[in-house]
Amino acid sequence: MGRPKKVPGVDPPARREQILDAAIHLFAEKGIAGTSTKDIADAVHLTKSMVHYYFSSKADLVIDAQERAYRRYQERVRAKVLVGPAATPRRRAVDSLRDLWDAVQSDPELQKIQIQAWGEATRDKQIREKLGDSQRVARQVMADGIREAIGPAEVARWPVPVEAIAELLLSVFWGLSVMVDPQRPESRAVLEIFIGLLLEAQKQYGGPT
Repeated sequence: MGRPKKVPGVDPPARREQILDAAIHLFAEKGIAGTSTKDIADAVHLTKSMVHYYFSSKADLVIDAQERAYRRYQERVRAKVLVGPAATPRRRAVDSLRDLWDAVQSDPELQKIQIQAWGEATRDKQIREKLGDSQRVARQVMADGIREAIGPAEVARWPVPVEAIAELLLSVFWGLSVMVDPQRPESRAVLEIFIGLLLEAQKQYGGPT
């Protein structure tokens, strides 16, 4: 396939992001199954072949949307986490969890895509396989975020692999984001209960102090 035609004022990376933005919006609005590649192409005034130049399949768009969410959450936590000299690893860990919760709850479109993607995975082998790869990326992003927030030296002292903690956090946060309505006043209390349980576990297994 030849290279895409140059669109005035839009370079290839920006065009790719434009397509992904449109896909995320349409997936959230119409559902993954209800959104065609033509719908996405029409939304950004491109041909289907041009969309396929950047994304070989709809499954790739779904996975890229998820990975963008994971990166966005990591960046938000990194930007807000307390890293001053007075902050203990324990305090940084708790602040990071609260910031991550706020990030997940503030992005309902990507929450919807997450739910739909796992539903589509039961019917679409390609999405199922790519979701496995995406989850591995997410686990690594989360593990890297934990190391950055807590400090590599402190994390190295833990008796539990940081990747296991990352997997637990991803599972709980995505589950809570689906089950708990962020508009309800008790939603914050649910998070604080989870944090409390983690801190209790820390006394038994070791962790941030």
